[in-house]
Amino acid sequence: MLDPIEHRNAERVRQRLDTAKAITFKECAESYIKAHRAGWRNAKHAGQWDATLATYAYPHIDSLSVQAIDTALVMKILEQPAEKDARCGRRGRKRRAAFAGEQAGQRSNSRPSAPDR
Repeated sequence: MLDPIEHRNAERVRQRLDTAKAITFKECAESYIKAHRAGWRNAKHAGQWDATLATYAYPHIDSLSVQAIDTALVMKILEQPAEKDARCGRRGRKRRAAFAGEQAGQRSNSRPSAPDR
């Protein structure tokens, strides 16, 4: 028979884990921007992050949990800038290629925008 106190404690741990896993993409992105804002070269970068996410990512995945976001959703979002802005399109193509390479096991870096080293 399971000890009621152990059962209660295990249930509380499970609930905390479920809550942590349920963080939405928007909450996660906002937290990332807040944590890294001080390290960016100028304040414009934070604005660029906010604007880019609001334009391309949030319409599709803002309320989804981070756990629910898969490769297909990421690829859909990365394909959008190429249709709207040539400069963003070039960056997007590089990121899509890097992300696709990582998914195919040809790239080890987990950041699609980061160069291979």
